[in-house]
Amino acid sequence: MPRLTIQEAGEPVEYDILDPEVTIGRGAANAVQLTANGVSKHHAVVRRVRGRMKLVDLESLNGTAVNGRVLNQRWLMDGDAIRIGEATLTYAADGAEQGPPVAKVAKPKSVGAKPAVAAKPVVTPKAVPAKPAAVAVKPVPAAPAQPAAPAKPVVTPKPAVAAPAVAAAPAAPVRSAPARTAPSRRRAREDDYDDDYYDDERPGRRVARKNNNSWIVMGVIGGAIVFGALIFLIFGGTASSNRDILHEGIDIVRGSQAPDRYERALRLAEQQGDPGGKHYDLLHDEMDSWRQHMQSLQTQRLEDESREFWDKQILRKSWSPTLHPVDAMTDTQTVQRIHEWMDRYAGTLAVKNLVAGEDETMQHYRQLLREHPDPEYSAYRAKEEVRPAVESLVGTRFYHKAIERLTDLEGIARLRMTREAWTDLESTIRTWKGDILNKARTEVDTDMRSARDLIDSGQRQDAIRKLQTILRRYPRELVPDAPDMLEKIR
Repeated sequence: MPRLTIQEAGEPVEYDILDPEVTIGRGAANAVQLTANGVSKHHAVVRRVRGRMKLVDLESLNGTAVNGRVLNQRWLMDGDAIRIGEATLTYAADGAEQGPPVAKVAKPKSVGAKPAVAAKPVVTPKAVPAKPAAVAVKPVPAAPAQPAAPAKPVVTPKPAVAAPAVAAAPAAPVRSAPARTAPSRRRAREDDYDDDYYDDERPGRRVARKNNNSWIVMGVIGGAIVFGALIFLIFGGTASSNRDILHEGIDIVRGSQAPDRYERALRLAEQQGDPGGKHYDLLHDEMDSWRQHMQSLQTQRLEDESREFWDKQILRKSWSPTLHPVDAMTDTQTVQRIHEWMDRYAGTLAVKNLVAGEDETMQHYRQLLREHPDPEYSAYRAKEEVRPAVESLVGTRFYHKAIERLTDLEGIARLRMTREAWTDLESTIRTWKGDILNKARTEVDTDMRSARDLIDSGQRQDAIRKLQTILRRYPRELVPDAPDMLEKIR
C-alpha cells in the first residue's frame, strides 16, 4: 500500500494511506497533523483517483512543494519529496499505480458504447440482397417495417429468406422497449427487496418493519455523532486549541506589515486562549513576545521624539564645545530644558547617551547638571515616577527590563539630585532590585526545565521560542546557559 514518511523534528514517522482521501495540516481534524512552522490549518490533501495517488494543495498560505517545485496539483510518483512548511513528507508507492491515469480513460467509453450493437440490423439487410431476383411483388409488405429497404427493390427467391426480413420488422420498436420495461424492472427490484426483507418469518420471531428500523438506525448514528462531538470538546478540544491559536497568531504577525498586527494577535490569544488547557505555556510565552514588540514600536516612536527634542531644543540652542550659537541659552535655562527632557523621555537611548557618553559634549552637559542640582527632584518623586512602569514589567514577568529601568533611574538621579537625596534613593533602588531578582529566581528553574524537555523531545521550534522568551524575561546572571543552548539548536 502507498505510504508517507513524515519528517518534522525527531525520528521520522510512517503513515499508511488506507483511506480514499488523506488530509494534511496543523488542525486536529486532519488525518496527518503537522506542527512545523509554515503549515496551514488545512494545508493539502492526498486523494486516490482511479487507483493512483494525487496531491492537491488547499490554497495554503505558503504553498506545497514537490521535489523543490511549488505546485497546486501533482500525480505522486514513488520517492517524491513533499515540502509542507518546515516538514518533509516522502511518498512511497509500494505497489500502488503511479502517474496520471491516461490509458484507463478510454475504457469506459468503449465499454459504454452499447449503441454499436444496434448497428447489426443495418448489416443484416445488406447481407440479405446478396442473391438478387427478378420478382419484387411478394416482399413489398416488409418495406414499411424498415424505411431503408425501398431504395433497393431486391427480394430473395426463397420464402425462408423473407422470414428474416419479417423478423427484422420488430427492430424499430426495440428502441422504445427500455421505456416500457423500466417500470417493471424497478418494481421487480422493489419486490425482490421486500421479499428478501420480510422473508424471515420463523416461529417465535416478529417480522421487522423497514420504516421503523431506518429511523432507529438514523437515531443511533445521530446520537453517536453527537456523543463523539461532546467527547472531543471535553477531552480533545483544549488539547489543540491553544496550539492552533498560537499558529493563527503567528500567521497574523508574519502575514502583514500593519502596525496593529501584534495587537490583533494578542487580542485573539487573550479572547480565545484557555489558561487551563494544554500548551498554554507556549501560547503565554508568545503573547509576552507580542507585548514586547508592541512596546518596541512605542519605544521607537519615543526614541525619535527624544532625539529630535535633544537636537532642536537643547544642542542647537546652548553653548557646547562643538557648537556656539549666536543667541545661546544660559546655563540655568539649559539645565531646566535638560530636566524637562529627562522627565519626558527617561529610558531612551539619547538619555542613556547623556548619562554614559564619553565624548566631550556629553561630559560638558553632565558637569553642568552636577553644578546645578534640582532641589525639587527628591527620592520620593523619583520612586513614584518610575514605580508604575517597574511594577507593570514585573507583573508581566519582564524582570530583565525592570532591572534595566531601575539602572536608568540610577544614572539620571545621580546627575539631577543633591548628594543627600541620592544617598537615600540609592539604598532604596538596591533593595528594590534585590526583591525583583528573588522573585525571578523562583520561576527561572521551571522555565529552564521546560526548555530542556522541549529540546529532548525534538520540538525544536517550540524550544527556540521558549529560550528566546527566557532571555527576554530574566537577567543574564540568572540564565547563563540559555544563550549557548539557543545557539546549539538554531
